Amino acid sequence: MGLLNLESASIALDHNSTPVAHAKKYIMWAGTDQACPVYSDVGLTTMMANPLVADENGQFELCFLVDGDYKVVITTDRDKILFSQDDISVTSPLSFGTAKTFNTVSQLLADRVLGYGVALGRRRVSLGENITVNECGFTYRVLSPSASAPDVITAGGVKLKVVATGNGFDVRAFGAVGDNEADDGPAIQKALDAASVDGGGCVILPVAPKRWLTTQTLIVPPSVSLIGSARTGGTRGGGTSNHAVTLNYTGTGAAIQLGTGAVTCVSAAVEGLAIVSEPGYPNYRNFVGILAYDFRKSHLRNIYIEGAETAFCFTGEGGAVAYVDTDNLNAYDCVKGVEIECPTPLGQVSPFIQALHLGVREINGCGTGIRLGGGQQNHSRIELRAAELGACDIGILVDGDSGGKRLTWQIDGQAWFEHNTNGNIVLNAGTLYVSGDITQQDSNVSGGFIQNGGRLIPLGRAAFEDYSIHFTGFTSRGLVRAWSFVDEGDDHFHCPISGARAEVIGGGSKTGTHTRYGDGVAGDGSGGGVIINDTSIDWTADWTVGFLCYNTTNGNHLAFSIEDSVTDSSLDLSPRPGYLRVRTEDNGGGRVSDDLGNVQDNYLRQPVWYVISHDATAGTIRFHAPNGEAINEVTRAVPPALTSGGYTDWKLNGGQNSTVVIDEVLVYDRLLSPDEIMALVELRTNAVAALGRDPRGGINRRGTLQTSTDANGEITFAHGLLSQPDFTAAQITGDNDYRAKTKLFDAQNMTVVVKDGADLPLASTPVTLSWRAEI
Repeated sequence: MGLLNLESASIALDHNSTPVAHAKKYIMWAGTDQACPVYSDVGLTTMMANPLVADENGQFELCFLVDGDYKVVITTDRDKILFSQDDISVTSPLSFGTAKTFNTVSQLLADRVLGYGVALGRRRVSLGENITVNECGFTYRVLSPSASAPDVITAGGVKLKVVATGNGFDVRAFGAVGDNEADDGPAIQKALDAASVDGGGCVILPVAPKRWLTTQTLIVPPSVSLIGSARTGGTRGGGTSNHAVTLNYTGTGAAIQLGTGAVTCVSAAVEGLAIVSEPGYPNYRNFVGILAYDFRKSHLRNIYIEGAETAFCFTGEGGAVAYVDTDNLNAYDCVKGVEIECPTPLGQVSPFIQALHLGVREINGCGTGIRLGGGQQNHSRIELRAAELGACDIGILVDGDSGGKRLTWQIDGQAWFEHNTNGNIVLNAGTLYVSGDITQQDSNVSGGFIQNGGRLIPLGRAAFEDYSIHFTGFTSRGLVRAWSFVDEGDDHFHCPISGARAEVIGGGSKTGTHTRYGDGVAGDGSGGGVIINDTSIDWTADWTVGFLCYNTTNGNHLAFSIEDSVTDSSLDLSPRPGYLRVRTEDNGGGRVSDDLGNVQDNYLRQPVWYVISHDATAGTIRFHAPNGEAINEVTRAVPPALTSGGYTDWKLNGGQNSTVVIDEVLVYDRLLSPDEIMALVELRTNAVAALGRDPRGGINRRGTLQTSTDANGEITFAHGLLSQPDFTAAQITGDNDYRAKTKLFDAQNMTVVVKDGADLPLASTPVTLSWRAEI
């Protein structure tokens, strides 16, 4: 709106400069004789008569017009022209040389005066001109009328691009208002998309008058960060009054999604905001806060989610969740605080979750605090740094899928568990490494740590002290041969168990290339490999073989061969990209092959474990994928000639063009359990180093226990040191206040009862014990 304040037209004067009473002032559109609307107020709400009539002194009232160009004609009351001027520009007093300046974004978006062409009551804008908004200092650039994706469009049809500030894009520049009534979702998404078009950057969610409301899922593009400034504290007591930036999502999908399947969300971030639903809201406990669908090399930080079905859901369903760092994640009053569930088909390696650092601060009042579900999940870590998981049904639930052999996580940090009704940590499947200080304060729970399956492996003293641990790690029971191919000189390799030696033959070679642990042997493609000077194993009995190999080329690569040249009998294992071929020949009766696995080709494009077992009673050979899963089996009898002393050769890469690199070879004279297979394929060092010493002499495990005597002055040492039946001895010594006189080992319950006899201390006396278990 503009004030018509033309000095020469504010009073009617004749040719002698004498005021003319009751003169008339006509206000018309520029270049025409057509009268235009005239208003008495700055808001342009009260229209005036046109023409205006002067008072007795020839003075005209002030009037306001829509910004634009006009013609003014003043006549006497008998229509004699006293004054005439065309192309008079009328603008609001906020014009500073840009195309236009507005007080607020809402005024800009409602504007109908600016236009691309010349028209009555319109003001023309040119491509590339700037429009500014005073309230927040936003700048907009005028786009072509044919622009396909403007950031905003005025009511008059002018297409504009938001010009980024030094901090990035503010969602208010796109029309978001934060009153918890208008749908801000389209504006926020426009801001995210604009940052993506600019090659990446920050989208700012500032403090809103109330909450930012969205009815749609917000998709964060690659290289874009959505930044707010929510509180970074805990969640005790719930409530959202001190959440500076709160997003109110009213849908039942995901409030924020990272990756779409078609587009991987990489180098992105979400920080400093709260996503909240409350009892009584239609979507209360019926939406996902943040969904990581295909999210890589990115981070989440300082986020609070309340009232969701799942606060943080990492699925990787669109491809993967990999190399992601999260910190200070908080959830309250959700069905699940964090869920990590990856729908990896059995025998496949993707989608996958890998190298995910889950930094949790506080999860309270949820059904399940953290759930580690199924699929391919490896080499990821939960950091509970000064963290609390409390008032949940279950603190951490590890349940995996199909036995959970594909799930490996590590828990670090300092954690406080309390008042979780059905357990602080419940392990049903998979592998969980635990280190750091874990404190449990529970008086009414069914159990602090509950293990129904899987493996819990302690990595530190505190883990031993705080839990009754079933240690089912890498087993040596039944291990009869092991080679890690650390060169002893002259290309000879020693088995520390049997003393048998393996040596390079032909063009075979020692190599560190394409190995996991730095030592391996490679075939030359012409029969050169390794020969093992040992024919004492009975291959017709039960056995399990694990070998770590690398192979990218298809073909008959006989990486592992047991042969008897006298009877023409053989057992050959040939790793291929996509499967493992098992081939047997009995007494020259022709070779029979089975292709087992149906796994992805890239399984063999890195060093991976293959595990094969033979069940002599059932007459089957079973193949286990590198992730430990039993993929399939075939009914097959091993040729009778391949019994102890009945065969002539044991070769690695010994025939048919094999160029496979073999890193490790382990042979057991029994069938391994699924947990034991998983422990094998998850070795973090070579097998010989993992054994630590000749396994025939046993393996020592040590630790400490802080406890107290019971009413009888006795200690029940219920640490479940080892769940293996080859636990042979437990030596326990006390401190200066206590000397163990009698040690009773209960093999069934895996406990040791310590009695002192004559030197019995008083009941509930604090005692520190050291222990050593030998297997």
